[in-house]
Parts: sequence; C-alpha cells; structure tokens
Amino acid sequence: MDQIEISATRGTHVVVGAGTVGSLLASMLADTGADVVVVTRSGLKPDDHRIRPLALDAAATESLIRAVPSGISIYNCVNPLYHRWAKQWPPLARSFESYAELTGAVLVSCRGKLTRPPHGRCK
Repeated sequence: MDQIEISATRGTHVVVGAGTVGSLLASMLADTGADVVVVTRSGLKPDDHRIRPLALDAAATESLIRAVPSGISIYNCVNPLYHRWAKQWPPLARSFESYAELTGAVLVSCRGKLTRPPHGRCK
C-alpha cells in the first residue's frame, strides 16, 4: 500500500461507514489529533477511543446536519450490497452532496471495486 499523508485540520471529520476503508481512514485522521465521527446505522465504530460513534441513517441529510452541523469534511466509505445498490446508493449520494453544500464540507468518496455477480444475475 502506498503511504498516505494526512495532516490535522481543525474541525470535525465525518466518516460514513466503518468497514475496512472507513475504519482505517478514521484511525488515520485520529492519529493527527483530528476530531473524528464515524457514522453507521448501528453506531458501530473502529475500536479506538479517539473516534466518536454516531448511529443514524446517512441517507437522511437532516439527521447528518442535526448530529454534526459543522463538519469540515464528509468521507463516503459506504458500499451497499450489489443487489441493493440501485435502491440504496442514490439517496446516500444525494445526502452526502447536500451535506457538503449546506455545511461547506469537502466531500470525499472512497471507491471500492464493484464486482459483477456470476453470470450477471443478482440473487
């Protein structure tokens, strides 16, 4: 893996998703002394006392803004399951974009490898 340099910036960093990418990113941000919130539906977070968990539906912009009204960045680290992508992704994307527009936060999207199910069919 290439070395990634992250420097501390004043304000709250909002990481949506606590999978491999979101957890690693949140820890790297916390290493700089940054204020980090990890948003998941369940409130799950990386095992790191420096990171605050937040349980809410990230597709609801109003909930994001109410919980973190002044985030300086929002990191999209979520990937709905393939067979739910078409239904779950558009509201998430709209919410992230709206949050960034309304708060002035920088929107960062982490792209994972989307694979097609065998024979092009979803179960």
